[in-house]
Amino acid sequence: SLQLAKWGVNLHAAAAESNAASADGSGMGQGSVCVVGGLRWLDAPPATRLTAATDLLQGLGAIDDKSRITPEGNTMSRMPLHPRFAHMVLQAQKFGATELAAVLGSMLSERDLLRSGSSTVSSASLLLRLVCLARAVGGDAGDIAGGSSLAAALGVPVSEVAAMADRGVVRRALLGARQLASAVPPAGGGGDDEDVDDTEASGDAGQAAQEFDQLQGESEEDGSGDPELQEGPEAGKDWASTSTMGDDVADGSGVAVAAATPERGSEEAAARVKSNSSSSSSGDFDAAWRLQAGRDGLVGALVAFAYPDRLAIRRGGAGTKSVSFAMSGGANVRLLSDRDPLGQTAEFLAIAELQGSRNSSSNDIVRQGAPLSAGAVDRYLKGLVRESKAVFWASGSKAVLGRQRKCLGSLVLEEKAVPVSDEEALPALFQGFREMGGISNVGLPADVEAWRQRVIWLRQQDQKAASESQLPDLSDQTLNRTVSQWLLPPFFWGRGKSDR
Repeated sequence: SLQLAKWGVNLHAAAAESNAASADGSGMGQGSVCVVGGLRWLDAPPATRLTAATDLLQGLGAIDDKSRITPEGNTMSRMPLHPRFAHMVLQAQKFGATELAAVLGSMLSERDLLRSGSSTVSSASLLLRLVCLARAVGGDAGDIAGGSSLAAALGVPVSEVAAMADRGVVRRALLGARQLASAVPPAGGGGDDEDVDDTEASGDAGQAAQEFDQLQGESEEDGSGDPELQEGPEAGKDWASTSTMGDDVADGSGVAVAAATPERGSEEAAARVKSNSSSSSSGDFDAAWRLQAGRDGLVGALVAFAYPDRLAIRRGGAGTKSVSFAMSGGANVRLLSDRDPLGQTAEFLAIAELQGSRNSSSNDIVRQGAPLSAGAVDRYLKGLVRESKAVFWASGSKAVLGRQRKCLGSLVLEEKAVPVSDEEALPALFQGFREMGGISNVGLPADVEAWRQRVIWLRQQDQKAASESQLPDLSDQTLNRTVSQWLLPPFFWGRGKSDR
């Protein structure tokens, strides 16, 4: 479905033209034809995958509920990024975190840089991967919010963790991130988050430039970092000639997606890296994303923007031996190891990569994700939080219930019982009536049922004598068929079977 989502924005834009043609019978319509770049599918994709791609694009704000491309979708379609990462970068602009979003997008487009098979590092935390990237450009765990405590909880020196990282992946991720940032269109205006001050929203590149010399000097003294990655003047040239990000890569789900950068070897791309307005050099860029990664909760928030369909809430309190996370669909997922600090510290999890369990009775495994706190949700993800009222028929209690829900995307954060009006209760009451088997199984009060049976008998006698009757038809069949006409306020049996 992600391969389909790669083309989803253009697909729906072109499908709109197909729909117009179908109005006069010359086209097949959106329900039966998919169009990409003006060409029809030779073989239409499975409906389930098309639906999944449509749901994803709606969740990312690329299309509306009628599958029409949105202004943000138009912007996303012009970016050489998977829709997930394009949405993440656009949202990051509101918080002055374009560089960090570019790093995350590039890193997640590569294979896991810590997927080495080593049992020493057993954490799915993206913060740990960012620590490895920070070390490569002269930084340390302290640059990443929560990085130092994460390393301490693992009991493994940061230098050892960084040494385990795949050097080739680290290099491609960092060089790719610089070019991703150069492809981001200028922000159309400030964000709408009132809690983010003007200094923060304007970006960190300026402050980063002032601090970079000091950071660089420290890294040269202790011998840390990758000299090749720290040579800003040659970054564009080196990237244009050596990066493999121009080829299709995996997005963490095992599915090939569009490359996150322009074609390899492009002189124009190299020039754009050098002239990027937000990061005039690789040094400024690297220091900027490290400063941004120091903001508490921002990494998890950016991952949530890219993967709004993969948010999960922790089940089990701190100290629980085996911790699992519940996703919005109700499925439980687990961490690769019970030693993973994510299991003890994360209230919520933004999941970038899931691995299916080989055992059908076991939960899927989180391979890469970032922690989220309630504070981070309130600060960065207000736009994803929705409050809604749900009225439904509860089969267990055989009653109409009302719940007020506060949701992060489709993940329920809070839920409480609320009163339900007669008008709100009607649809659920009709469902419950049919679910219980109709009038014969509802269990009418004895006097009401006796009266109904007498009316039925009298009607039958009238029909025998005159072939018709003025009495109403109160038979089971008729009442079941016309329930929406007579089961109206005031209800004679309340909001459930126990209220009859």
